[in-house]
Amino acid sequence: MSITDDIKQQWATGGMLKRLLIINVGVFLTVWAVELVGWLFGTKGASLYLLDQLMASNDASLLRKPWSPVTYMFTHQAPMHLFWNMVMFWFSAQLFQGILGEKRLLGNYLLGGLSGFLFYALGSFAPRIWPWAAMVPSSALRRR
Repeated sequence: MSITDDIKQQWATGGMLKRLLIINVGVFLTVWAVELVGWLFGTKGASLYLLDQLMASNDASLLRKPWSPVTYMFTHQAPMHLFWNMVMFWFSAQLFQGILGEKRLLGNYLLGGLSGFLFYALGSFAPRIWPWAAMVPSSALRRR
């Protein structure tokens, strides 16, 4: 059995938790494959462009890429970023499914991600609204 057959089987029978894990790993591997191809051909801009299109922003570029509040949920830049996010997701999703059932996992994942984006976007405007928030370095509010 090949790895693609195993992935197809997990997709078909593994439930929403495994599907979300497969999507996250697939997006990560796609970004890294684009980066590898760019490195081989001496054009690193392709992976940076792809990451820019997938990552969320809180400025006017959001109007040019309205999909980014959803795609950022599946985008990870570094192997350890992906690893620890997926470890935490695995254990928290197991608990969530045990309490509320598997059918609510996708909605909760998407709603949690959109809520995170909303707080990220609102947080970037906080220094303009609340003067005490200006003590937070602006680099802490920007996505890396």
